[in-house]
Amino acid sequence: MFLFNTNLRVGDIILVRGAKKHSKIIAKLTDGHFSHAMISLENDIFLEAITGSGVQTTSSLRVSIKDISNVVVLRCKFPDEQTELRTLVYISQNYAGYQGRRYSYKGAMEAIKKSGGNKTNGGYFCSHLIAAIYTDAGFPLLKKPEYKVTPNELLESTVLEDITDKVISPYSDIALKRIRDKGDEVNCIDARGETLSKDAHNHNKLLETTKKYFIRYAGVTPHRCGDFLDILTDSKNDIFAKKLDYQLSKAYRKIGINEYIRSEIERDHFEEDESILMSEIELFGYEYANELYGSYNYLLVTKIVKFLNEKSNLDNFQIFYDKWKFKYFALKVEYITLNIEAVSSVMDNCLNTIKAIEYRFPDKFDELQETKVQTVRYVVNKQVEPEQKAALVAFLLTFDSKSV
Repeated sequence: MFLFNTNLRVGDIILVRGAKKHSKIIAKLTDGHFSHAMISLENDIFLEAITGSGVQTTSSLRVSIKDISNVVVLRCKFPDEQTELRTLVYISQNYAGYQGRRYSYKGAMEAIKKSGGNKTNGGYFCSHLIAAIYTDAGFPLLKKPEYKVTPNELLESTVLEDITDKVISPYSDIALKRIRDKGDEVNCIDARGETLSKDAHNHNKLLETTKKYFIRYAGVTPHRCGDFLDILTDSKNDIFAKKLDYQLSKAYRKIGINEYIRSEIERDHFEEDESILMSEIELFGYEYANELYGSYNYLLVTKIVKFLNEKSNLDNFQIFYDKWKFKYFALKVEYITLNIEAVSSVMDNCLNTIKAIEYRFPDKFDELQETKVQTVRYVVNKQVEPEQKAALVAFLLTFDSKSV
């Protein structure tokens, strides 16, 4: 089994062959091996258009591969650094504008026909989404309409190169044993695994459940939950905004979105995980410890990025609640606060593991610090969006003056 390593970066395109019946049909109809396409964003996040849920983000940590032949990763060959930076910054700054768009079944079926126009009606299918993002960024991948691009045709692009061997790594026997001992399973998407988390499913349910109220009161259909804020605060909707807020917050509580996040926090067993890691270090020695040390520093810095983003979201929703007093905004404040608590717990766990390794190998402290510096600089340099990169550096300078 295989997983994505830290070499993955913004804009990388992942082609996979799914195991479900419709995936096999897609691959056959498009005369190729692959049935799905995703695009990588910053800090181990993928964007994809999937049946039933539309355009969604998912953590790459949820995506594993059972058979290496079922995945290919492609990276753009840009003509110059300026074009590369402009394109990747566009993806990083604008992906949310695609998020929530519905999956276009008709567009996907029409794409396999040599003739015919655009039948997507504002939606996306997987490879169409990838092609559209790059075209919108000013760097088309193929000389054909985006709505005609199928997953396997991305392999024909002259501006894409295969980097699979650089960004895919096998699971170690140690990691697989740890997973089995905990009673967990590896989520392999080429073996009927799913990319969406339970939290994402809950938000999709909220979107579908409340769509009728938005149509009834505001005459609009939100594409994603992020649209709720704009609709509720639009001055032309003042007359019915409270009624809409009542139905929205009622559905939110009934689905139990915040309760699920709270239960996940309570279910974490970080102390047990750290104990297992320390036992492994005792068994396999310093080289293994140094590898873990780098991995936990990488995870720590990527979680810091999420922490900073969530803090910004919390500040914004607190302002919205203070001004409008909508119950939905209060629920969002609670939700983001819970996410911050969850991220902070992971950060604390990373720090504890990092310190435990330093304590275990005091004679290797300088060497470990070099690993830390290299890892942190690597994550910082992977950030494409300038403001996010600056915020991360500023935080790290106060968090640990030796980190950068």
